[in-house]
Amino acid sequence: RPALRAEDVFMTIGCSEALSHVIAAMAVEGANVLLPRPGFPLYETLCQRHGIAYKFYDLDGENGWEIKLDALTHLRDDHTVAIIVNNPSNPCGAVYSE
Repeated sequence: RPALRAEDVFMTIGCSEALSHVIAAMAVEGANVLLPRPGFPLYETLCQRHGIAYKFYDLDGENGWEIKLDALTHLRDDHTVAIIVNNPSNPCGAVYSE
């Protein structure tokens, strides 16, 4: 992989702005994103704002809020452009084991 250059860096004022730019960049017709539940409410808001469909995958509250990986297999499809993983998890505070 080539070395990172100054023109490769995209600066934002904060996390919310960065998330908005990333989701906007993925918002092609028919695309969907997988979002954690429970999760940071801004993900859903930004998907709606940029016209990208979303589906929720569940976090397992009885297992340290780990991702239920089996659910991801059933939710993703040919139109899934991203799976948002927040580690440490917001709002649960979990740090994933792997």
